[in-house]
Amino acid sequence: MLHCIRLTCDFHRYINSDAALMFTLLALIDAGIRRIFVTYDIFCQWILNLQRRLATYLPPLNIDLTLLDSFDGGVPKMHLLGHRGVCQVRFNIALKDGVGLTHGEGVETIWSHSTAVATWSQETGPSARHQVLDDHWGAWNWRKVVNSRTFLFAYASCQLITQTQVSLSARVSKRLGSGARLSERWPIHSMRWFQKPPF
Repeated sequence: MLHCIRLTCDFHRYINSDAALMFTLLALIDAGIRRIFVTYDIFCQWILNLQRRLATYLPPLNIDLTLLDSFDGGVPKMHLLGHRGVCQVRFNIALKDGVGLTHGEGVETIWSHSTAVATWSQETGPSARHQVLDDHWGAWNWRKVVNSRTFLFAYASCQLITQTQVSLSARVSKRLGSGARLSERWPIHSMRWFQKPPF
């Protein structure tokens, strides 16, 4: 099924998405951030007439996006194949400046862990449902904080290895020389190494 087929609904069918983004943008703009990139499963349709829709909303939702240095977006990679070829090229986040190698699906990866919560919360009242969901997401965030130690250790190890490699490379370059001298001396040094390795 194609996600980018035009829906025949009223002009404000995206009011919830617009409001969520605008309230987030207000905080980012107050923090001084002026380059915004948005990923949304149906970005190709949502972006159409966005500025016109925002102009019809009351403050503070009626933000003028042209005041930002950059406002762009795309369709996350997992949802991209459900769109037409034109959308796959135009809204592919792999082809956008400043995005890097992100897949844009980070927010949705937690849904697979929340299916068990649906069983607990579907037959409860609003207050109990709120408490169960709040507890679940709080525990999820706590696990991320606790597990960040492992990630930070791995990152620090990579940085140490990189610094060691740079230092070793500098010492080898200093010892061998540079430029034409290096290209003349390298075969001799490599032959010596193969004849008598240092280990």
